[in-house]
Amino acid sequence: MIIEIKPSAIPFFFLCLAWTIKKMREKKPFLFPLLLTGLSFISAYVYLIIAGKNIPFWIYIFIGVMVTYGVFSTIRKIRKQTK
Repeated sequence: MIIEIKPSAIPFFFLCLAWTIKKMREKKPFLFPLLLTGLSFISAYVYLIIAGKNIPFWIYIFIGVMVTYGVFSTIRKIRKQTK
């Protein structure tokens, strides 16, 4: 079984990231755009975890590493853009 993950969440991720940065610069509440940014970032991984069958355990470890790296990378990008 081959699972095809289409990159449909990528534009949504960048739009939400820009929206989050804009709200932070304006000193307005930014929790909702931040949550949407996170959701769009992990949506492909969540789909793989839910729909994937017979996936080796190392794939789950790899997903965890990718999500952790992505979180730190996104936080760094937000902090850099809001200074």
